[in-house]
Parts: sequence; C-alpha cells; structure tokens
Amino acid sequence: CGDSPPAPILSERNELLIQFLSDLSLTADGFIGHYKFRPKKLPPTTVAPTTTTVPATSVVKPTVALCQQKCKRSGTLESNYCSSNFVITGTVITTITRAGSLHATISIINVYKEGNLAIQQAGKSMSAKIIVVCKQCPLIRRGLNYIIMGQVEEDGRGKVLPNSFVMSFKTKNSKILNALKNKTC
Repeated sequence: CGDSPPAPILSERNELLIQFLSDLSLTADGFIGHYKFRPKKLPPTTVAPTTTTVPATSVVKPTVALCQQKCKRSGTLESNYCSSNFVITGTVITTITRAGSLHATISIINVYKEGNLAIQQAGKSMSAKIIVVCKQCPLIRRGLNYIIMGQVEEDGRGKVLPNSFVMSFKTKNSKILNALKNKTC
C-alpha cells in the first residue's frame, strides 16, 4: 500500500480473501481492515416493468438546471445533520474535474456520521472520496478544511449537491458537531 490506503475492495459473494505480504522494511504495526455488509438486493419481480431504465454509471453528470441554481447552502449544522447520510470534517487533498463535476479526496479530521461512506484507513490517517456534482457549487479548494454533509452513492463515494451543507471548518465547530453526534435523528 505504501503511504496511501488502497481503494475499497468489494466482493459480490459472502466471502473475501485478502492476503498481506510484508518485507523486512515493515514495522510490527501490521494492518487494520474494516468491513461492512451491504443489504441484499431484492429479487426481481415476475411482472415486467412498464418503463425502461437506464443502467447506472459511475460518472455523475450534473444537469444544467441543477448547476444553474443559486449556489447557497440552506439551514444550519443542526438542521442538515439528520437529513445527511454522512457528516465529516476534513482537508481537501486532491481535486480533479470530470464531466462538469469535481472529484475530491478528503483527508478526514473527524467522522461524525459515517452512513455508507467508504472510508480508507492507513495507520491513523483516514480518507474518503467525494463528488461535488456541480464543480463550482459548493466551491471547495485544495488544502482547506471543511465540514461536509451529503449523501452516499452505491459505490461508497460521498455525493455533494448544490443544496448540501458544506462550510469552512473551524475548531469551535467541533463542540456543536460532537453534540449532534450524540443526538438521535
């Protein structure tokens, strides 16, 4: 793995084999693994659907209407916490623009609500990948710290829409977020 954690490893079956190979340069720290069981997909119905569906792709394409809305977050930390699938604080470490969206890697400072977010861990460092569907809204910059709330795609990536709650993170926000973490939604 080196200095960065590997991408999530998925298995379509109920078993997964991971082999760990070390060399003499490796300390006795070993490694840590996290796993989640995903719910089984519902069996297909015997009645044919009346509408056609488009197969899901891994590329999130923003709609023109969505990205032309006024870029302004609504509500507060408190009012957005329960409706969000994940809530993290972190530093933006990489950004790449693809098909009008911004793909970012976040070095996590703290996880307040994990949901189904795929979090990669290497030692004490944690990171997650998010997609800002409209690359300019909300605007995030590499090297800055943010509070990020959003939804999670099937592959475990965070999805941030123009109305998602994203703001600069300051240490004073930790107290409010810790209180929300203990709140029942």
